[in-house]
Amino acid sequence: MVHLEQLERSILNKSSDRELALYRFLEGKVHSFVPKPNDPEDELCSKAFASEDAAIELSKLQKIKPFKGFHYSNNLITQIAAAMVSEESESSNVASYLRAHSFRDLYVFNHALSKAFQFDLMANNSIDRLAQKLIGKDKINQEDIGNCITEIKDLFDLFIVKQAIALSYLQHNQSENLNTYKQLSVIHRQLISRINLFFAILGGLLFCWLLTFITPYIVTYATKNWDELEPLAYLLDKALLLISFLGFYKFINSDKAKTTAIRHFYSVCYRLLGVKYDELTSLNNELQDK
Repeated sequence: MVHLEQLERSILNKSSDRELALYRFLEGKVHSFVPKPNDPEDELCSKAFASEDAAIELSKLQKIKPFKGFHYSNNLITQIAAAMVSEESESSNVASYLRAHSFRDLYVFNHALSKAFQFDLMANNSIDRLAQKLIGKDKINQEDIGNCITEIKDLFDLFIVKQAIALSYLQHNQSENLNTYKQLSVIHRQLISRINLFFAILGGLLFCWLLTFITPYIVTYATKNWDELEPLAYLLDKALLLISFLGFYKFINSDKAKTTAIRHFYSVCYRLLGVKYDELTSLNNELQDK
C-alpha cells in the first residue's frame, strides 16, 4: 500500500488536467482547471467532469472532422466526457470506441457512466484481466493484484488496481463473515434441537403426572356410581377406541398432521419463553439453506 501511494503521487504529478479531472470524477471528487485557450476538448472536459452543462462545447467538437486519425471520439477521456453530456448522440461513438479497445477502458467507461456495457474483448495484459474480473464481479486474488503493480502506467491503470484492492478486501471480509455465519447456524440448530428435546421430555413428564394426579379421582367416582355410568362407559369406551384408532392412523400416515401437532405443541412451549416458534423455525430453515 505504501508503494501504491508513492506511485500514485508520482503519476499525479505527471498527469494532465484532463486525466486528473476524469480520475477525480471516478473517485467522486472534482478537479477544477482552466482550459487552454482555443482548446474545445479542454473546455468540454473541464465542464463535464465538474458536472456542469457542456452541451455547447460538445456541439463544437461534434462539428470538427477527424484529422489524421485525431478526433475526440478516439480518446478515452474526451469520449467519456462527450457521453456524459449526451449519451444518446454519442452512443455510436461509444460503441465503436469500446469495440476497438480493452477491458480496462470498458471498466472505466462503465464506472464513469454508471452503465454495464458488455463487449466481447480480449484481455491483453494483467490490468485487462483484472478489469475483466471487476466487470464480472469475480473473485480477486492477491496474485491478480500483485501482477498488475509493475504494469501501472497511468491514473486509470491505478484506478483499476485500487478498485480491485477494495473489492478483494470486501470479498475477504464477506468470506470470513460467511464462515462465522455458518458456524453460528450449526450451533443454532443444535441449540434448537436440544430445547425441542427438553420440551418433549417435559411434556411427557407433565402428561404422566397429570394422569397420576387425576386417575384416582376418576376411579373413585366411577366405582361409587358404576351402576349409572356402566352403559355410558361402554359407549364411551367404544367411541374413544374408534376415535383413537382413526386419529392415530391419520397421525402416523399424514406428515401434515404430525407437523401441525408438533408445531402447535412447540408454539405453546416457546410462548412461555417469550419466543415466536414460527419465526424461530423460519430463521432456522434460512440458516440451514446457507
